Amino acid sequence: MSKRAPRRWHQAAGGPGPRLIFGLAAVLMLAGIGRVAWLAFVPQTVSPAIELQIAPGASARDIAAGLEENGVVRSGRVLRLLARLSSADRDFHHGVHHFEGDITPLAVLAELTTPSRDTVRVTIPEGLRVAQVAHLLEEAGVLEADEYVKAACESDFLAVTGAPAESNCSEGYLFPDTYYLSPGMAAADIVRLQHRRLLAVLKDLGISDDGSVGFTGSSPAIADTLQLLTLASIIQKESYQTDEQPLVASVFHNRLERDMKLQADPTVIYGILASGRQWDGDIRRSDLREDTPYNSYVHRGLPPGPICSPGKGALSAALNPATSDFLFFVADGKGTHRFSRTVAEHQAAVRQYLAQR
Repeated sequence: MSKRAPRRWHQAAGGPGPRLIFGLAAVLMLAGIGRVAWLAFVPQTVSPAIELQIAPGASARDIAAGLEENGVVRSGRVLRLLARLSSADRDFHHGVHHFEGDITPLAVLAELTTPSRDTVRVTIPEGLRVAQVAHLLEEAGVLEADEYVKAACESDFLAVTGAPAESNCSEGYLFPDTYYLSPGMAAADIVRLQHRRLLAVLKDLGISDDGSVGFTGSSPAIADTLQLLTLASIIQKESYQTDEQPLVASVFHNRLERDMKLQADPTVIYGILASGRQWDGDIRRSDLREDTPYNSYVHRGLPPGPICSPGKGALSAALNPATSDFLFFVADGKGTHRFSRTVAEHQAAVRQYLAQR
C-alpha cells in the first residue's frame, strides 16, 4: 500500500497574503467602530444622581476625566472627541451640573453647554471701565466691587494679560460679554474668564499667538495687541454704532499716519478719572490742556493703554478701518457723527451741532 505524501501548506515569502491582511484590518476596524459607537451612543446609568462642580477655566480633558471617574460616562476620551467634533468644548459652562438616570454622552454634552442652575446671567456692556464693571457685578450680587478691582490689578494677572506697567491695571483686557457667574465666585476666576474670552475674540479676528497684528487696512498705525486694544477702546467710546465705527477708525488712522494729535475727548475724561478726580460731565478748556498721560490733546500718538473694554465691532474697526480722507468728526445730535476733511468743514459742522443743542 503506497503512502500518500503529506499535504504541504505554502506561504508567500513576504508573510500573510494581502487578502488575509485586508480581512483582519476590516474586522479590527469594524470592531473599533463598533466599540466607539457603543461608548458614544449607548446610555450610561447614573444612580444615584451625581452633581459635579466645574471650575471656571477647567479644560475639556479635566472635565471629561472627572466625568469618567465619577461614572457619568464610560470613556472621557470619547466624550472629548464628540465635544471637539461638535465644537461643544468651546461652550462648557462652569458651575454645578446635575447628572441622573440613563444618560448618553450627547446628553452629557448638552448639560455641560447649558448654564448651571446656580449661576447668575450678567451682561457687561461694551465701553465700561474696570471700576464700572466692578459696581455692575456688585449690584448683580456676584461679588464686592473692590474684590474685582483688586483682581484686575493683581500683578500675576497683569503678567498673564501682558498689560504694561504704564497702563491702568488690566483696563481693556477684560472682554465685555454676557457671562454666567456664580454668586461668591472668586474675582480672580471672573477676570481670567473675561481675558480668555478676549483671546478667543482676537483669535477670530486673526491676531497671532504672539500678540502681533496682521494689519490689512489702509494704514499701518497699529503693530501689536496693546495698540489695537488702545485704539479700539477710543473708537468704542466715540461711537457705539458698529456700522459707523470703521469710519471713526479711519479718522484716527489718518491722523496717526500724519503724526497729528488724536484730540479724542474720551481720553481727556479718562485721564481725569485715572488721576482720582471726579468728572462732572463737562469738558473745559483747562481739561484739554491738563497734562495727563491719557490726554490726546496734549500728547501725540496713542495713550499708554486702553480707556475702556472695547467690543468686537470696535476691535474689528481698529484692524480694518474704512478708506477715507476724513480727519475730523463731531456729533450730529442724532446718535451718529458728521465727518470732515478740513478744519473749515469741521468748524462749520461744530457750529451746526451747537446750534441744535
